[in-house]
Amino acid sequence: MLELVAMAEEDGWAFVRTGEELVVVQPPYQAWSRTKATASQLEQAICRHGFKQAGEPFPDWGQLIQHLKQRQVAAWQERGGTGLTEREMEEMVQELSSDRLAEFLDHVETELLPRQQWAAAEKLLRVLLGVRTVLDSDFLRHRTLSLWDRCQEKRKSVMNVSAGEVAWRFPHTPRSYQELGNARAQAGSPFC
Repeated sequence: MLELVAMAEEDGWAFVRTGEELVVVQPPYQAWSRTKATASQLEQAICRHGFKQAGEPFPDWGQLIQHLKQRQVAAWQERGGTGLTEREMEEMVQELSSDRLAEFLDHVETELLPRQQWAAAEKLLRVLLGVRTVLDSDFLRHRTLSLWDRCQEKRKSVMNVSAGEVAWRFPHTPRSYQELGNARAQAGSPFC
């Protein structure tokens, strides 16, 4: 039985108790990246470095690692909503494995694009295009560029609304506003 003792959600690092031994795990969550730790290091991590105490048991490494990945993605999404800069995102994803990077592409494809969150999708894709692992992998690079193109196409198709469609959807809008809105949409400005 494994116990998640404490975690820094944004970077994915965690202290895990494996029986009598305390170890630190970090992305890409390989056996070679586990490091033995002491109780004083755990205390410092919590008191000085912002690790959150957890105390959660897990039956195996697979489930623990899946949980760590989910918490990391959730923390990034939460911070992303409060102004995570592209530079901060670049630093966070630089050392991730290709599997983790593919999970971000899955997120763009299944969550951001269907919800029409164009700015968030473009921001994440732009960051991923600056990651060496993505650039070195034909599959990841092609998929990232393909998602970028899809994002651009979907954004344009939604923004290119005719005055007739605006009038049909919003019948009480004055005609001059309908035409103004369509001109702004075609120019790429948000409808304000």
